[in-house]
Amino acid sequence: MNITATPTDTARQALRLLAAIHTGGPIEPYLAMLTDDFVFYMPVGPFKGRNEGRERAAECYRQIAASGPHILYEEPFRITANGDTVVLEFEDGGTLFGGTPYHNRIAASFDVRDGKIAAYREYFGEIDVDLMVGMAGIAAQ
Repeated sequence: MNITATPTDTARQALRLLAAIHTGGPIEPYLAMLTDDFVFYMPVGPFKGRNEGRERAAECYRQIAASGPHILYEEPFRITANGDTVVLEFEDGGTLFGGTPYHNRIAASFDVRDGKIAAYREYFGEIDVDLMVGMAGIAAQ
């Protein structure tokens, strides 16, 4: 990512790359945007809570890619930025884990440092958490 890009530009690009992973795209372009000390937080599943490092992120996104998701991300309907932290709110939907219907409203928070993503936090809105936990258990097996 270009260092002259704003934190909002960088966060929007990262979200586009995450969206691509969820439709069968490669994980490498997203991983290339991460700092070496990248930290991410996930709300459910085997990566629930705090995770550290680009390699841990690679494990997470390889598992997501292996689950055969077909999730389409809508354009963010709200973007809030405070310095180097950008929160994008959006909806996504499609299928996960062999065709299970999925729809969610998400807030994704990106911390940007020197044109790269230093931290990512994901918050679920309207979703059946029990269903997601069950599906994450299936994917982890």
